[in-house]
Order: sequence, then C-alpha cells, then structure tokens
Amino acid sequence: VVSDPDGAIAKSYNLNIREGRAGAKDSRGKDLVTAGFTERTTFVITPDSKIIATLSSADDKVTPAEHAEKSLALVQSLKK
Repeated sequence: VVSDPDGAIAKSYNLNIREGRAGAKDSRGKDLVTAGFTERTTFVITPDSKIIATLSSADDKVTPAEHAEKSLALVQSLKK
C-alpha cells in the first residue's frame, strides 16, 4: 500500500489522473488537498520486479475489499 500525494507514482505507471475537485472530502469527511485523483489500482509485483497482475476499480469494477482479497490470493499463489 502506498500513498501518492503528488501523483509521481501514478504518472510512472501511466495511470489516468483526473483533476481534483473543489470541496472534495475523504471518507472521514476531511477536506482533500491533492493534485488529482486516480481510480484505485493494485499492482502485484514479484520479488524480481515483474508486474504479474493489475486490478483496477475503473476497468475491472473491483471493490476495495476485492482488491485486497484478490491481490492476497495472487501473492499466496506465488509461494506454491
């Protein structure tokens, strides 16, 4: 899990970054101060730095809970 407040990581993975909107709030109701937003995207990366899976809320319609469940299953399958 990573926080990307300036969008540098999103840019390095070529993710679509939408402009922030005035008055946007996080799930706790606090004001968001950000350069932009991306859809939740999970990359499963092997120890040798290969991306073996990408899960996207926008493209795959994966919920936040499914991101965790599916990425954990993929990581556990690497151990077999």
